[in-house]
Amino acid sequence: MGRKNSSDRDFRFCHTFTLIGLLMDAACKTGVLPLHRIKRNKVFISLLPQGSASCTNGALHIFRREMLHTAKPCFIQSAFTLIELLVVIAIIAILAAMLMPALSQARERGKSASCQSNLKQYGMGCATYASSFDDWMLGREYYSAKDKKVVSWIVVNSYLFEHSGASEDAWRAGKTINGCPARENTGRKSINSTEYTERSASYGISFKTHGFYDSSSKTWTGHRQTALRKPSAYYSFIDSEAHSTYRSTYWRIPASDTDLRYTDFRHAGAMNGVYVDGHVSSARDMDSYRAVNETEAVNKNKTVYCSFDPRAAKENGWMD
Repeated sequence: MGRKNSSDRDFRFCHTFTLIGLLMDAACKTGVLPLHRIKRNKVFISLLPQGSASCTNGALHIFRREMLHTAKPCFIQSAFTLIELLVVIAIIAILAAMLMPALSQARERGKSASCQSNLKQYGMGCATYASSFDDWMLGREYYSAKDKKVVSWIVVNSYLFEHSGASEDAWRAGKTINGCPARENTGRKSINSTEYTERSASYGISFKTHGFYDSSSKTWTGHRQTALRKPSAYYSFIDSEAHSTYRSTYWRIPASDTDLRYTDFRHAGAMNGVYVDGHVSSARDMDSYRAVNETEAVNKNKTVYCSFDPRAAKENGWMD
């Protein structure tokens, strides 16, 4: 055989895989981009699906036209053109737009899970209180033997505060079990003190179920937990902008009422609550928790209405 001289033509395939090729591969796999053909410097790059033109298996083949070379090694300089950069940016923007809703939903689910964990801790704290005080439920207000005075359930040095093990600063800021991560600063705050943030009042106690102290008549209304026939049917705490709620306030519409003791559907249209038996659940049927007056609230959903007051469900021992 004769020896090839420098004028002989040597046909070779040169394959390069660049960032744009990989991005287009990913885009074709997800169906974001149709088929493309890019021409540059007499090199034709065809992005074709393997087997058919519908990206059935998502594999791409990069075909390069045979090029004339000398006997020297083949080197192709990889550089991005303006069009390629714009395509890359467009693909990234499309993929980001596709991912953002999923990331937002995941973030909201995380907040809801954290909120439910807080409420679970509340339920455990109330169960511990009942076991320590002859089955009496923790009231909205209760007499503290330690402080020798009537104490609200939500403040620093309350029973649930001590149960949480949090610092006073964390409790006042709502950075412990009393703070729902989805609670927004709406300007409505039920604790009349500059020491407490709005987030520290993330939950409302169902005080017709737990009991309370009437400061005007100086009388107590208390209940034993085992007196309830269906403890799983009555709320203990719910998402709210106020520190207490009950059957005559849970249905109020915040946009038209200054009373804060309504249910707050702050978790992407859902509201979390813990029941007397300690189980936590979410409610999404907000319409059942909204009414223009109490009569409408009863007619809309009697079960929801009764879940905020055992007396409405004819439980023995519960008084107005």
